[in-house]
Amino acid sequence: MKYAAWIVMAVAWQLSSLSGLAAVECDTDGAMPGKWTMDFEAAKKAAAEKQLPILLDFSGSDWCGWCKLMEESVFTKPAWTAYATNQLMMVLIDFPKDKGLVPDKYVERNRALRAEYGVRGFPTFVVLDDDGKTELGRLGAGRDKTPESFQGELQDLFRLRSVEIEKFCATLDPEAQKLYRALIEKLEAEKDLLKQAEEEVIEARRRVRSVEDSIEGMKGELLTFEMRNRLAANAPEGVKLIFVEAKSEEGAFVGHFKKGDTINIQYVEGVWRINPTWPWQSPDAKELTCPNGDEFSWRCGLYGKTAEGLGHLETVSTDTERTPFAYTFSSDCDAYLLINDNSRGDGSQHDNAGLVAYHTAQQ
Repeated sequence: MKYAAWIVMAVAWQLSSLSGLAAVECDTDGAMPGKWTMDFEAAKKAAAEKQLPILLDFSGSDWCGWCKLMEESVFTKPAWTAYATNQLMMVLIDFPKDKGLVPDKYVERNRALRAEYGVRGFPTFVVLDDDGKTELGRLGAGRDKTPESFQGELQDLFRLRSVEIEKFCATLDPEAQKLYRALIEKLEAEKDLLKQAEEEVIEARRRVRSVEDSIEGMKGELLTFEMRNRLAANAPEGVKLIFVEAKSEEGAFVGHFKKGDTINIQYVEGVWRINPTWPWQSPDAKELTCPNGDEFSWRCGLYGKTAEGLGHLETVSTDTERTPFAYTFSSDCDAYLLINDNSRGDGSQHDNAGLVAYHTAQQ
């Protein structure tokens, strides 16, 4: 069975200014030199037997514009077919939007290979020696690439293949061989140092982000501590001060109410956000910026807890700072104020941050 490695729709090509593309076929099982396959294991076996290098193409075949460009300008050209035949093994590691383009048996494997090679963008061409392990280098896409230019880039990498090194050494006298091998060893050592340094940079960036998040969290804790104490010291008589933490799954307990009781709720102060990339906002604001398009998820809700569990009673209205929200209970229950319906308990709101204060009073 064969899959079209890159399926191109007319509209997509209009958007990317490309047209007239013939799809490249890709086998799902087995491997032959010069022919695309998804079967990495078969390709490694053939590469070892025939002493051929392996070209891994990490691609988003049906949505990535640069991937489609490389297909149109390089991989569908007769010059590429003539070069690749009997010269190298070619493996497509695909991440298409159309899930039917990749057999189920390769989906998790592709994710694992992407993580193993640290691929962050498409297309990424990873070139391996015939042992299927030694990485010779990496190549990318380019607007001006041709079969000949891409072949030249590959040949530069192939110079460092073990089989090519041995061929070249065979033309040298013993002293020159010794010097050449020493240069190769030094080059490989420098490449190892570069890889180690790159990994250290990635880890350092991760640590920086972690520390930055910690600092922001501590700033938030300071602000909420100040807010709690300041508002508690100035709370009016006859009202109850309720602090609603955005990250709380159960919310803030307001009190026990009987059927027919009425409660007034008035916003005092505070903001919150769903995650560090979204804006801080007040649930009392008349207008909100809702990146997720769901304004309800940004508001504060009144919930009732009975033997059956916690249930939404009503969303607290906006602008309660000027006009308090009033609610009359239709049954006995314990009342809670929640932000963003964290009662779902599905872990989706773990990034919530912030604190919002309300005054409540029973009529």
